[in-house]
Amino acid sequence: MKFSSIAYPATLFIALVAATPASAQMQDAFLASDRGVIYHLDGETLVATEVGQMEDAGSTNDIVYLGNGRIAANLLFAAVSYDVTTNTQTTLFTAQDVQSEPSGISLMSGLALQSNGDLYFTSVLHSPSGLHHAGATYNPVSEDINLVEGSPNIHLYIDHHELSPGRMLGAVSGSDVVEVFDPLTGIAESSYNLGAEVRSFVQFGDALFFLSSDNQLFTFDHHTGTAEFYGDIQGTNATLFGITVPAPSSAIGVALAGILCTRRRR
Repeated sequence: MKFSSIAYPATLFIALVAATPASAQMQDAFLASDRGVIYHLDGETLVATEVGQMEDAGSTNDIVYLGNGRIAANLLFAAVSYDVTTNTQTTLFTAQDVQSEPSGISLMSGLALQSNGDLYFTSVLHSPSGLHHAGATYNPVSEDINLVEGSPNIHLYIDHHELSPGRMLGAVSGSDVVEVFDPLTGIAESSYNLGAEVRSFVQFGDALFFLSSDNQLFTFDHHTGTAEFYGDIQGTNATLFGITVPAPSSAIGVALAGILCTRRRR
C-alpha cells in the first residue's frame, strides 16, 4: 500500500450538481445500518429490504457504491469492500494506515466518491499531542492513501459529497449543520442549519438527497441551503448511516436470493 501527501489544484470547475428540481424523484439505492446490515431501497415505495451483512461492522458510518455489486464502507477503524452478490468482504485500508502516533487512536468518518475515482474521507487522530482532523483520499485502483496537505481546519464530517473538484459538502457530525468546504484547506465557504441531522448524501442526476438521523429522506438545494422533506424509509427500524446509488438489478436479485437461501437454512 502506498502513502503520500497531495494538494489539490486551486482551479475550480463547473459544479456537477445543479439545484435540486422540484420534481426530484428518488431512485433505487443501497442503505447501511450502523451495525453493517445492507438494504436495498425501493425508490418508489421507500421500502428497505435486507440484502447483506458486513463482518465486524458495528461502527459503520458510511457507504459508497463502487460498481459491479461492490460497496466501499467506512467502519470507523477501517474501510472495506463488500460484494453484495457474493456476500464477501475485503479490507481496503485501516485508519492507522492514514495517520497514527504512539498511544494514539486513529479513526475515520464519511466517504465520498470523487470525479477522479478517489474516495474522500475525514481522518481523525486522538493522541497525547492533541486531536487531529485532516482530509484524506484513497484510490481503489492504485491503493494510494493521501493525507491532504493544508486541511487541519477540516471539521469532523460524518459524510461528504463532491459538488465539483475542490468544492465539497460536509455534514458536521452530531449536528444539523451542512457546510460547503474546500477540501484543500478544510475551510467552509458557507454553512446551513437544516433542522435535521444529516447522515449521508446521495445524488441522482441533478437531484441531491440526504438521509437524516430519523431515517427520513430530504431533497437538498446546496445553492440556497434549503431542504424539503421527501419521505420516511419503511421496512426497518435500524439506525441507518449510509445511502448510495444502486447496483444493477441483476446484482440486487442475486443478493436477495442469497438472503432468502440463508434464512431457509437457519
